[in-house]
Amino acid sequence: MARKKKIPTFIPKGVTPFDNGKIKIGINYQKPMYVEHDHDMLELQKWMIGDPEKLRREYWLNVSYMVFLCFVLLVIILKGS
Repeated sequence: MARKKKIPTFIPKGVTPFDNGKIKIGINYQKPMYVEHDHDMLELQKWMIGDPEKLRREYWLNVSYMVFLCFVLLVIILKGS
């Protein structure tokens, strides 16, 4: 039984993974930069979309209200029977 050739899992620095000898695909690729550094833009997004921290707080507040309401209804139902 022949052993399979072990393929290295790392790519040496400076070698692109899409290099076949004739063309080098992705050699000039640069990662996109995160552009939302403007404070005004972030404030506008918070106003339009909503602050994620505030939305999370409101969600858990609503969940706690529902749990409390269910508990009160359960006590009323059990007390009445």
